[in-house]
Formats: sequence, C-alpha cells, structure tokens
Amino acid sequence: MTRVNVHEAKTRLSHYLDRVEAGETIILCRHNRPVAEVRPIKSKARRKRVSGVSPKFFEPLPIAKRKALPEFRSEDEEREFWAAHDSTEFIDWRSARRQKLPALKPTLRTISLRLPVSMIEDLKILANKRDVPYQSLLKVFLAERLRKELRRAS
Repeated sequence: MTRVNVHEAKTRLSHYLDRVEAGETIILCRHNRPVAEVRPIKSKARRKRVSGVSPKFFEPLPIAKRKALPEFRSEDEEREFWAAHDSTEFIDWRSARRQKLPALKPTLRTISLRLPVSMIEDLKILANKRDVPYQSLLKVFLAERLRKELRRAS
C-alpha cells in the first residue's frame, strides 16, 4: 500500500489511478493522517434500473441512426450549433478515446504583485486548511471576484 497526501494525489491523479488499475491500493492522507483508501473494483457495477424505464432507454442510438455532422464555416458557427444540439445525435461516444494534448497550454502571463506580508500569511493559512497551494487559492479568489463583478456590470 502506498500513502499519498491529497495535494500529491490531485497533482498526479492519473499516475495513481494507473497504479490502482494495476491492483495497488492507495491510502489518501490529509496532513499525513490517513482519511481514505482507493483500491481496484473487483467486479463491474450493475446499472440500477429506474422504475418504469426500460434499460434500452440508456443505450446510445445505433450508428445507422446518427446524423451527419454539418460543415462549419467558422468556430462561432460551430459554437452556436453545439449550443443548440445534443452531441449524442451525431457522435457515438462509446467509441471515443481519451486524448492527451501535451502541446495545448493555456495562455498565461506572469505578473509581479506586491502584497502585505500579513495578507500572504493569511492566504497561506487558508490554503493549508484546504490543502492547496496558496497561489492557486489566490487565483480562485480572484476568478470568483471577477465573475461577481462582471455579473454586476451586465
């Protein structure tokens, strides 16, 4: 069994899930105290039947009934299309595979920000309680406030 702190597990979740799939049990810890155990599932879970609904209801449409994807002239046109349509009418998600896009990175800009030491210490205390890096918590706080201000402005 491997013991891992929550921050490490969040940072490298795919790595630890691969190890669990290989049969290993992972113990998740908060502040070095065990709080949860992640282990492989021994058997496939059966889908519960919703009262009055046939299990066939949950099956994807056969491939023959799928609609053809239209050609889009711009990203805006495609965005509007998908906002108004259900993708399951066009795509068989059972055949979808996960893709890693290592070259795809968000646009970031480094800034220099001067804050009072006491504010940084308070931020670190809050971040430690939530088991996240303090810079990430600062980004969350900033994003929440920006959303609030933008909603108020509109």
